[in-house]
Amino acid sequence: MDPLLSLFGNDLDTDEEDLMGDNGIDMSGKTLLSGSDCLPPECEEGNVEYKLKLINPSKYRFEHLVTQMKWRLREGHGEAIYEIGVEDKGLLIGLSDDEVNASMQTLYLMAEKLGATLTVLRERIITGDENSKIYKYTDCQQKCRKAIEVLVRKVPDDQQTIELRIAVLGNVETGKSTLLGVLTQGELDNGRGSARLNLFRHRHEIQTGRTSSISKEILGFDNKGVPITYNIPVRVESEDDVITYGSRLTTDHIIPIFTVSCVSGQGLDLLYRFLYVLPPSMTVKDRERLIQSDVEFQVDETFQVPEVGQ
Repeated sequence: MDPLLSLFGNDLDTDEEDLMGDNGIDMSGKTLLSGSDCLPPECEEGNVEYKLKLINPSKYRFEHLVTQMKWRLREGHGEAIYEIGVEDKGLLIGLSDDEVNASMQTLYLMAEKLGATLTVLRERIITGDENSKIYKYTDCQQKCRKAIEVLVRKVPDDQQTIELRIAVLGNVETGKSTLLGVLTQGELDNGRGSARLNLFRHRHEIQTGRTSSISKEILGFDNKGVPITYNIPVRVESEDDVITYGSRLTTDHIIPIFTVSCVSGQGLDLLYRFLYVLPPSMTVKDRERLIQSDVEFQVDETFQVPEVGQ
């Protein structure tokens, strides 16, 4: 996720001219962690959008909101952050439960229009006295008001997934490989390093229990944040299985298992058929994008062979 100014972020860096809000509230020295009633004013660029409320918009207003969400998603490369219950100037007003529910319903409809998904990241109860004075809320109303931070996510049209590359570094025997094994394989360690065995690439790594090369692992999530990298093994025993699993290979995260003999040839006909019916995993748009992109090379390992080249 791109760096963002959230309802629970770190200290806010503001220019001197922004330290006084339109309502005369002094913003100097306030941070969200210390209970500040204000965020920095909303920026027209970037992927963060402030909305006080989204309740029963007109058809024209709704289309405008959808276009606005599309812009924020584009700015965030498929991700946008919506701060609900916050004015454009950054003042945290908050909403009642009914207003939150109505605003979230509108937000869901907006996201559905674009094929995006929503995840509520955080909620904050607004308890500041300043807002009560400005908007004349009763004590009961003020206690019930909250602001919501929502993640909107949509895979860009020219991509299959939103991809991040994360490097894991650390000292020897701190558990890097074990942690990666648990995260990517979906099985807990037995306390003796079983989880890291799937990451080893060389015999000496298995013998010593230490990795000596770069390892690349893939961890994926569905639109609800549930890990989906745990592949499902399926046995291919007939031509029906070949057609069924061949068409689902790139979408259902399955691992086809073939029983074959290189001596008698048993099962090879199914494997041939399976390889023949496999669909391409790359769309025309993906191929065109790669053709236009710069060539990239990744060096995994370097070797020094004694008495060669000297």
